[in-house]
Amino acid sequence: MTRYAEVMPDVANRRLDRTYHYIVPDNMKVAAGMRVLVPLQGRQIQGLIVQVADSLPKEAGGKELRPILEILAGEAVPAEMIELARWLAETTLCSVAQSLRTVWPLLKGKVEDWVIPLAGREDPDVEALRWLDPGTYACLEVLGRSRRQGLPLKTFLQRAKVSGDFLKELIGQGWVKTETRFCSAWKTGTRTGRTPDNREKREYETGERTGPQVSALFRAPGEERILSREQKAAVTEIIAALGKEAAQTLLLHGVTGSGKTEVYRRVIHYLLTQGGDAILLVPEISLTAQLARYFQADFGSQMLVLHSGLKPGEKARAWEKMLEGNVRLVIGARSAVFAPLPALRLIILDEEHDQAYKQDENPKYHARDVARKRMEYRKGVVLLGSATPSLEAYAAARSGKAALLTMRERIGSCILPPVEVVDMREDLAKGNRSLFSLSLQSKLRERLERGEQSMLFLNRRGYATFVVCRECGYVVRCPDCDVALTYHTQDEVMRCHYCNHTEATPHRCPECGSRYIRFFGLGTQRVEEELRGLWPEARVLRLDWDAVHEHGHEEILAAFRRQEAQVLVGTQMMAKGLDFPNVTLVGIVAADQTLQMPDFRARERTFQLLTQVAGRAGRSEKPGEVVIQTYTPADRAIQHASVHDFEGFFWEEIRYRKERRYPPFTHVIRVLVQGEAEERVIKGAHELAAALLRRMPEDGNGNTDLLNVLGPAPAVLPRLKKQFRWQVLVKGKNIEVLRAFLHSGIEKFFQSSVARGIILNIEVDPMATA
Repeated sequence: MTRYAEVMPDVANRRLDRTYHYIVPDNMKVAAGMRVLVPLQGRQIQGLIVQVADSLPKEAGGKELRPILEILAGEAVPAEMIELARWLAETTLCSVAQSLRTVWPLLKGKVEDWVIPLAGREDPDVEALRWLDPGTYACLEVLGRSRRQGLPLKTFLQRAKVSGDFLKELIGQGWVKTETRFCSAWKTGTRTGRTPDNREKREYETGERTGPQVSALFRAPGEERILSREQKAAVTEIIAALGKEAAQTLLLHGVTGSGKTEVYRRVIHYLLTQGGDAILLVPEISLTAQLARYFQADFGSQMLVLHSGLKPGEKARAWEKMLEGNVRLVIGARSAVFAPLPALRLIILDEEHDQAYKQDENPKYHARDVARKRMEYRKGVVLLGSATPSLEAYAAARSGKAALLTMRERIGSCILPPVEVVDMREDLAKGNRSLFSLSLQSKLRERLERGEQSMLFLNRRGYATFVVCRECGYVVRCPDCDVALTYHTQDEVMRCHYCNHTEATPHRCPECGSRYIRFFGLGTQRVEEELRGLWPEARVLRLDWDAVHEHGHEEILAAFRRQEAQVLVGTQMMAKGLDFPNVTLVGIVAADQTLQMPDFRARERTFQLLTQVAGRAGRSEKPGEVVIQTYTPADRAIQHASVHDFEGFFWEEIRYRKERRYPPFTHVIRVLVQGEAEERVIKGAHELAAALLRRMPEDGNGNTDLLNVLGPAPAVLPRLKKQFRWQVLVKGKNIEVLRAFLHSGIEKFFQSSVARGIILNIEVDPMATA
């Protein structure tokens, strides 16, 4: 009986982004999830078997089918992950191939032509070629040194320094042959470990066969510390949710210093004793090491740190350990949400509000959405934790779509620090032209005298925001991006923070030749310099991308923790996850920087950032203080942050969002139209907008409750990395209607000649529209 396989090709091409049917050879045993080599449009590609059947569906009948060429080695992709990839492609409007490689990175690789020797160097005939035909002998010598019984075609031609015609002669003479191979970017073994169904064999390292009583979790393993009343309530609620074995989302809203991490640890400890596995996500790679140390004592070798910064070999070994069942807890950044833990029951997103959880390359997924989808399949729990939840998450909790757990008090005797808002306009009127207000200077001086530590926050690295000629107004800009270069004193260069283009600082204006070149704006290097000018004896450390690149993130934090410096100056890297007992003062140098961004989330992001940074002060017995410097002290984000009032800010901001029809009351899909030719990009953006408007309902005009087409308009960064950028936004209440509407419009757009040379970058519910 003939059998048929439905195969998804691993090709990131929208025209080929569908399944194809192939004949399964009689001597081949295949199953769903296996990788195979198949022919498609004149070439051989990797494909993933989605389904095997004894008959063909009607739509495939009557077509000439070709057989599967061979089965490729490697771990079979579970049905859960195939379904997840299809869902990801549908919801993020990208190809299934891109989604599959994201969900199951073991698929990464390529099909290549290889040159294989047909005789070894020890063969007497080959040895004779040393004198009779040195050229052929040299080729076989190159192949003989390979440990993989051959070489990729391109590599062979380069190493042997021969042409394709010479290779044909070698093949004709019978010395070599060519064959097609799939070369994986990963090397993994065969899975021999546990599966989700053999839980009776899954014992936690403590040796307990049955989980501890919930009350026993209120005392940390090996410690005397007792959980607070609010921590106990949170642990109890989360464990109860896990016991229901139903997909649920819980939001843990706890002020900074309320002990959310300890709640995570107790819940994970309980879950592992019950045979479950867990994923704990953090927004940045730099936070994984710190959190891993916190959990290491309890979970030991059953814990694994996973993030995109690992080298391919390290990633391969990590996946091997997970597939073998040797890992119970994964801690990592965004991509760790796909960790293939066999008995996954809990996914935690710490600092869930952070925009780093949104992928900025295809597929443009949000880790929160992926976590919910995975727990929907596994009937598990998604736990979102934050002192400043995203408006979307908090609105869902208030409407009953997620359970809300609240921790309003810091642990122990710590209290939230008082916040002073300084109007910098008044300081300027008093004659103070320093970066630091008179109040902040006084409080910094007090800390230096008392031997306490301070943290100063400014969300811009470098020394000056831009360099300008005072005579003609010329601003030094990046030649590849439409942005001003930032001056860095450390290496005395100007650098683009988008493409990393660097230039020497001009001493004369390149436009008019004037010597009056001036630096405007400020960055962390400028703050550091001014500190040293005011207090030369003060020891200062800087925590920004440049300093981390040179000295290392952990090294800087460790030095500050050892109190080798009295002041830490930093960007948003220091806004979360840091706990220094001797820090009693936090100064926010310029609170208006994020507030004035052209984005509807600017006010929310400012509130979150101010609250998180302020939360670094007074986290021990020593009381803390916070100083916020601003030119807009009456803004609601600053006013509510100054009294740690999340709920007050939420209700004001959610009212504003509803009036303006912004998320979470609508959905937004942004299409960036990109290309190297500016005229073509502008024409393409207008054609795309027209194609969408033509598909509006008959009574629609591009401005209805159901659908709203905005643009086209230049992107906030109209040129980036040599690409001109325009954008079209589509807004609407129903995300499914939006996706279908946009998909049909894009299909129509690509049928026109205007689409040539145009790249469309699509993002559903972008974290920033700027």
